Amino acid sequence: KEGDIVLELAGTRLVSNNTNPSPLRRAVLKESPNSDIELVVLKAIRSNGNGGFEYSNQPETITVTLGSISFSIDDLQDEIN
Repeated sequence: KEGDIVLELAGTRLVSNNTNPSPLRRAVLKESPNSDIELVVLKAIRSNGNGGFEYSNQPETITVTLGSISFSIDDLQDEIN
């Protein structure tokens, strides 16, 4: 949900840096559609009123099932033009 921070995906710690600014996206793209994966998440408890969040003290491990996306390059090209 909004504010949650994903720390690990399938046992791999996610670290953002100059060469990997989107580690979660890259890790998800390596997984197969409809597969179950474990995430370690720091859950947001509530908004702090200043645009940020307050967090739980301990990360939680959850299992999610990935969906899939299909698209046509031709359809995307039509939308661009």
